[in-house]
Amino acid sequence: MKVFIITEGGKGIGLGHITRCLSIYEAFEDRGITPLFIVIADRSVKALLGDKNYIAFNWLKNEKKLRDLLIDVDIVIVDSYLADIVFYNKISKNIKVPVFIDDNNRLKYPEATIVNGSICAKDLNYPKGKNIKYLLGSEYAPIRKGFWDVKKRKIRAKIKNVMITLGGCDLKDTSSKLLAMLVDNYPDLNKYVVIAKGFSASSINRIKKKKDNRTQLFYCLDSSAMKNLMQKSDISISAGGQTLYELARMGLPTIAICVADNQVKNCNGWLKKRFIEYAGDVQDKDLAKKVRISIRRMEHKDFREKSSLAGQEKVDGKGAKRVVYYCLNEAFKNTIQLRKAKKTDVNLVYKLSNSKAVREVSFNPGKILLKDHVEWFSQKIKDKKCLFLIAEIKGKFLGQIRYDENGVSALISISLDEKYRSSGVGSIVLRGSIQELKQLKPKLKLINAFVKESNVVSIKFFEKNNFVYKGSKLFDGVKACEYVYSLRRNSLV
Repeated sequence: MKVFIITEGGKGIGLGHITRCLSIYEAFEDRGITPLFIVIADRSVKALLGDKNYIAFNWLKNEKKLRDLLIDVDIVIVDSYLADIVFYNKISKNIKVPVFIDDNNRLKYPEATIVNGSICAKDLNYPKGKNIKYLLGSEYAPIRKGFWDVKKRKIRAKIKNVMITLGGCDLKDTSSKLLAMLVDNYPDLNKYVVIAKGFSASSINRIKKKKDNRTQLFYCLDSSAMKNLMQKSDISISAGGQTLYELARMGLPTIAICVADNQVKNCNGWLKKRFIEYAGDVQDKDLAKKVRISIRRMEHKDFREKSSLAGQEKVDGKGAKRVVYYCLNEAFKNTIQLRKAKKTDVNLVYKLSNSKAVREVSFNPGKILLKDHVEWFSQKIKDKKCLFLIAEIKGKFLGQIRYDENGVSALISISLDEKYRSSGVGSIVLRGSIQELKQLKPKLKLINAFVKESNVVSIKFFEKNNFVYKGSKLFDGVKACEYVYSLRRNSLV
């Protein structure tokens, strides 16, 4: 599976695109797939990407180099404010699964999937179009892996620590100005200032001149360090872009400042959800005064508790995983083939059946001997009451699914190669196999599935695919959950 992520970042552009694309990159890595970043980048972007798999060049100007790279790519994700409609049309026509990340309904996009994980995405009146699909809302907000698993925040009675984080670069020197206001008006507060790679040396020097003995400067934080700092803080003063979603995930009450025109809708959306206090535009002469007013409101514990809850309710940390799940599902759905098992599959099925993950969830978790497997396999592929199917993609083994007939019902068994689990492949294989079963065995009425009570993943899988829980019973001497699927109604029993 070849996945490319095309984006841009750096001084004058910011790092928001890079940050959210990194989260999608990490979600692909979580599935065993390493994408390739193709990025317009300066030093600050390269530092942020670190050891990720990337190529840095101006892909807008060097069209031939990009075209050569895109040969046989399955999924292309584009996150750009610079690309025009001509560029998007070319991606749409030549890539199997084109995905375009958008913030403001910027263009009339061609056939593709449009992802907008912003809080206001569903209010942007995206046009309906043939073969255009939308993933809209904060449930698709891609935030970095360090923020995927977060506990509910405990709100302190009083504010002790305040964090300033104004994005990848601070062109207006707002950090130093806000720090000066905090030093003058809140000398007892601990002040944490985040300095990104894009900050100029002069900006950093001005920040240093304003700091007091309760000020700490934090340089170029990775997601883990940023998460720890957010956890330590009681309130945040933040730019109104991508960072707001990580702050919301952390439940950290925030005063937002719009530092770019494309952040206005985002700030207004979060204001409506009552997660942020909105201090206005970075160029506002009264900005420091407005921030002070917001801090006074946040001094009330109940105000911060409501803000924290509002943020964590809207961002659950699974946005990048949802985007990747969708991409893989789209990539696989037209390329997976099912065929009947044959003699030459014996070793593939043996290796899968004896894998650690499969044995752990099996009712008989002991290792299978090869001679026993060969005998069993030979009987199964000859058994007229058994539909034994092999799933493949481009001739490559994905897994197996088997139905053992018993009267008007059939007992299902399904297992997939580890790298294809949790990618949507299982549901595609299941749906396709059910169609095969209905055609080949039209008299069957029900499919039965038995799952160990401890096998939460499989329980969720069957429930998601319209199997209905019928109760708990012993299966092969082990306590199991029984699920049933109706072939006649093709939905619920």
